[in-house]
Amino acid sequence: MPTPDFRSIFEAVPGLYLVLSPELEIVAVSDAYLRATMTRREAIVGRALFDVFPDNPDDPAASGVRNLRASLDRVRAERVPDTMAVQQYDIRRHDSEGGGFEQRFWSPRNVPVLGPDGALRYIVHRVEDVTELVRSQQAGDEMRAEVFQANRELGEANVELGRLYDRTKQLDGLRRQFFANVSHELRTPLTLIIGPAERMLAAGGLPDGGQADARTILRNAHVLLERVNDLLDAARLDAGKATVHHAEVDAGAMVRLLASQFESLASSRGITLEVDAADAPTQLDPDHLERCVLNLMSNAFKFTPDGGRIRCTTTADDARFALEVADSGPGIPAEHREDVFERFRQLGSGATRRYAGTGLGLAIVRDLVALHGGEVAIGDAREGGASVSCWFPRRAPAGTAVASVAPRRADDVARGVVADLRVPAPTPEADDGRADLPLVLVVDDSAEMNAFIRTTLRGSYRTLAAGNGAEGLRLARELSPELIISDVMMPEVSGLELLDAVRADPALAGVPFIALTARTERELRVDLLRRGANDLLTKPFALEELQARVRNLVDARVTERRVARLHQELRARVDELRATNEELEAFSSMVAHDLRNPLNAIAGFSTLMIDRWADDLPEPARRAIGNVHGAALRMGELIEDLLRLSRAGRVALRHEDVDLRAITDDIVKTLRQANGARTFEVAGPPAVIVRGDRGLLRGVLENLIGNAWKFTATRARARIELGVVDGDGERCVFVRDNGVGFPTEASGQLFRPFARLHDAARFAGTGLGLAIARRIIERHGGRVWADARPDVGATMWFALPA
Repeated sequence: MPTPDFRSIFEAVPGLYLVLSPELEIVAVSDAYLRATMTRREAIVGRALFDVFPDNPDDPAASGVRNLRASLDRVRAERVPDTMAVQQYDIRRHDSEGGGFEQRFWSPRNVPVLGPDGALRYIVHRVEDVTELVRSQQAGDEMRAEVFQANRELGEANVELGRLYDRTKQLDGLRRQFFANVSHELRTPLTLIIGPAERMLAAGGLPDGGQADARTILRNAHVLLERVNDLLDAARLDAGKATVHHAEVDAGAMVRLLASQFESLASSRGITLEVDAADAPTQLDPDHLERCVLNLMSNAFKFTPDGGRIRCTTTADDARFALEVADSGPGIPAEHREDVFERFRQLGSGATRRYAGTGLGLAIVRDLVALHGGEVAIGDAREGGASVSCWFPRRAPAGTAVASVAPRRADDVARGVVADLRVPAPTPEADDGRADLPLVLVVDDSAEMNAFIRTTLRGSYRTLAAGNGAEGLRLARELSPELIISDVMMPEVSGLELLDAVRADPALAGVPFIALTARTERELRVDLLRRGANDLLTKPFALEELQARVRNLVDARVTERRVARLHQELRARVDELRATNEELEAFSSMVAHDLRNPLNAIAGFSTLMIDRWADDLPEPARRAIGNVHGAALRMGELIEDLLRLSRAGRVALRHEDVDLRAITDDIVKTLRQANGARTFEVAGPPAVIVRGDRGLLRGVLENLIGNAWKFTATRARARIELGVVDGDGERCVFVRDNGVGFPTEASGQLFRPFARLHDAARFAGTGLGLAIARRIIERHGGRVWADARPDVGATMWFALPA
């Protein structure tokens, strides 16, 4: 059969077709297209598309070239077809027909033609002449204007979509780098907490109370590490950075070893743990299998009541290795079995949440199993609860490198998972304090947090423990305490519900109530105050703050009981307290409840150890305790700065005229009050007016001026200058100092999270201040930059729209 003449066929097809090179040069054209556009093949082939078909110069609103170029750019960038809206694209007449342009309307579609290597070879531009259809649908000038406007807006939207697509790719890369930095910044202080705590316990010599405190620090550090691991694993999976490193392992032996880590926990809770895992040589990622086993066992122990049953079994055939973890807990309803695989999704995750965790365990399991080409399913267990099953291929895909690994031992990950499950629930318990001391009821489902608060108050008060709101309400009605301190998030009856019940009970309505919460959003704080809370404490909190607030409220309550006849004075006192509470500055973001609890326990118990036993300990132990305390404080500062960084990207902007000089003077006044020995000169104009959000711009200046204050500490006469320069459509503000400076070439990394150009031991900080400033300015539509010279000083710039 003779080879078809494809060129003749193409040129003769009835449709209107144009073939373009990736550089948008015309390489082929159909006869129908030539007739419709009144052109000749030899006059257009080989020429650039927009040289042949320009916009109508007599129509200032013409947008055909711009819209077509945007569509072709999308095809070139994404290599997918793009259908355009109806376009007005006027055609040039031949000189023999009088010249000029003839109005035409087209319905275009652009399709990529890819080579075997996936590279773009050609773009087929197909159009349909719909001029008569458009004209028949036009009811007049108004309709024509609407069509033009809609197409113009669509074209502008397409351009904006292209810009957003490029920005999304850039932000995805920044997000991956940010999580890598967070991993380093969070794991470093955790290492400095876990290591010294283990050495203290191994070395001995601590009093009994000190040993208990050190064990609490170590347990909470492992819990915090487990939370961080969950968050970072989820981030890597979302970013597509997680990979499978296949190795030849005995999967059954691994499951037996990991399950054995839970035996003592099962024994302490009276849980029957059945493990049936035969040897099963399998080619998979041992780290991923470990994570799956630990996450599933952790879930089973969380939801299985004391005295229940948990079963961990494996089976294998020639093709697959199967792991099943079943329990006698409440199970998972069929309608929610897909929901539990969603990120951060926890059934029953409101204020009465019973089980701690990030809500990432099952999501991570499914993603890790999917990376192996396996499956995960949830069903009903014969024990009466839930059954989660995972299937892994026994062999790696053909051509995959498979390593040989040594037998594994339980590591910090396993210890962290088990530690997270070991904390007992608090039981009702009263101190043996003097009967004449005021009674404080502490309601918190975390036994360690409950004990920490009661230990802090011991000596000045009698204290009573309750593990949830129902238990707390019963004890409050029986013993009528002088003060109730309650967590907000607790099982069975939450702190919010306890507060409502206390305020509704005439016998308890006047009892002061302090609410503890790890959540910082303004709405919750306002809700607590409206419900009748006398005070709020956000975790982590300082011991002195807790003691001061308790003292204030208890004193008020005791005074009320002793001088009940002085009603007017009492009302004034209550009004004063309420006014004070209403003026508390609300935080604007939320940190996970389970992240702040262990950190607060670490900081609090290390403080107790320093206060009570530092003088009796050998020097190495004192240094170790100091290292633990310092690392916990630094981590708290880091978390707070991360909150500010997150909040800076979410809070709504309120634009108004802002005098930056007035804010600067106020900030410097505060700095001078904190360190009166410093000589610090402020120069610049008497007023620098910009347009923006006053609160957020104050945060920018606090970071910039705070840096200037810090880096001029070695100067005999420190100087800062605030100035403004008007540019093209923007106001450029600068903060200049005469401090230590830095090399100008390093300024590019200065505004990145965790960036440091100086020794952290000499100039303390989290490395997030300038990143927060940058995010705030960019939210205003502005930009930031810096220049400096070593040992001469630095100038920080930000520009805002004029």
